[in-house]
Amino acid sequence: MRILDGLRRSPALLLVIGTWLIGCSPAPGASDDADAAGEAADEDAAVAPDDSSLDAEARRDRPDTADAVPDAVTLPPVCGDGHVDPGEECDDGNRLNGDDCDWECRRAPGGFDYPDADPSVPPIEPEGPPAEIVPPAEAVSTAGARARSLEIEWGSANYGLAYVVDSPQFGLRFRTLERSGLPVGSGWSRDEPWAAPAVFLAWSGSRFNLFWWTGPRFPLRYAGLSADGHLVAGARDVLSPTAERPFLVVGDLAWNGLLHAALLGWCSPAWDPLTDPTADECYAALQLVSSTGERMTASRLDATYLPRDGAPVLAPLAGRFLLLDGRRAITFDPETSACLSTGTIPDGDRSPYRSLSTVVSWDDGAMLLWVAGPVGGGLPLDLWATTIDADGALSSPPRVILPAVMRYLPGGWDIRAAHGAAAIAVAYSVATGPVADTTQPSEVRTLNMDRWGNLRSSPTTVVSSEADGYDRGPFALAADDEGYGIVATVGHWWAGDERILFRRWVGTP
Repeated sequence: MRILDGLRRSPALLLVIGTWLIGCSPAPGASDDADAAGEAADEDAAVAPDDSSLDAEARRDRPDTADAVPDAVTLPPVCGDGHVDPGEECDDGNRLNGDDCDWECRRAPGGFDYPDADPSVPPIEPEGPPAEIVPPAEAVSTAGARARSLEIEWGSANYGLAYVVDSPQFGLRFRTLERSGLPVGSGWSRDEPWAAPAVFLAWSGSRFNLFWWTGPRFPLRYAGLSADGHLVAGARDVLSPTAERPFLVVGDLAWNGLLHAALLGWCSPAWDPLTDPTADECYAALQLVSSTGERMTASRLDATYLPRDGAPVLAPLAGRFLLLDGRRAITFDPETSACLSTGTIPDGDRSPYRSLSTVVSWDDGAMLLWVAGPVGGGLPLDLWATTIDADGALSSPPRVILPAVMRYLPGGWDIRAAHGAAAIAVAYSVATGPVADTTQPSEVRTLNMDRWGNLRSSPTTVVSSEADGYDRGPFALAADDEGYGIVATVGHWWAGDERILFRRWVGTP
């Protein structure tokens, strides 16, 4: 099960992860955080988890200080790194065709014939109109349209929905929803001293695992919630800043069916959050967390400078974890702490918006989607995709899936994806007026495709400014066992009419 589709990043706070490309070569210096997750007393009575058998092994070799985390093991790179490795005829530093060294590092340049559309993947269409599931009094999204403040995930029988509020106090809310979107039970809530820009939600097979983070000087926290929304474990701190590393930045978090992995940035007191970090001030790490929220081993990763629009995303892939930033694909094996850089993911000379990327994965592969402008830069932006095999290597060259999906890019645009059966549903926000008109109407649209990126349905509007009062608010997408559920925040917090709508999509013959 996937937890996040890339997306979902907070540019204002993710200055470490958002400005540093995660690599895999060993890096000297300090390492990871030290607060033991289980030492903090639960703030609520907790039922003993039924999946805690992993914890004893999970705590193996857990470091006790912020200077004890080993570097990730580096494995040989492959096509696209600029070095001719065994089995390669050439390597010009990219995976483009038509430049005398093709996308598989062969001297004979050749194209790639994408398979025809999979007829077993049905088009999808909405099942009824949008339904209000969270009224205005409960749905104030304090972190803004681009923040990670709204998450939905399918459990065994219900959807789980997590969102943040700022009235009458900053806090986190969790509800469970039937397949139709009807709320189940009274839900769970928690107040916080500050807004939570990063919310991560996964279904572990027996509970919803909810993680949240409120800022660089705050811990990463965890709560386990049942399928009907009751607290069964937590809430507690999983990772906390230390005196040596007082700045903790959480970039992304993924679930591979057995473990969670958190992509972290750790920074020293010398770091100025308003400036780009240096290698001496900050480093990146992958922290493993058990299915019951217990901190496990961590591996430090090398960090290479990247512009601020390049927040990486993390996803499960065949029992491992896949790190993607729109340019490189990197796989991490939690059993061996080994990293493998699988080459660059190019789109020529186009202007990329790397923070607008998402990844969706299945048992033996994945797809990365992102938006990029015309050659030389500018608008509008096209939706690109490339497929990735079970080893993390590209299995097809990048191509444009849908041209001109975004005509203007203020804060608030995003893309999400979810995999159900053999189909991939994509939700994305768009502007419907002239290019670069900041007052133009906006919509959330959805489409579906097969695993090669062949479209199976035309874009369909989920919510819009005209019909629902949508104003570039956060939205989220998840696949259930029969279709897809989409939630979106519509209305305006300053007008007191902000609310969360739910709409379900199903396949058609």
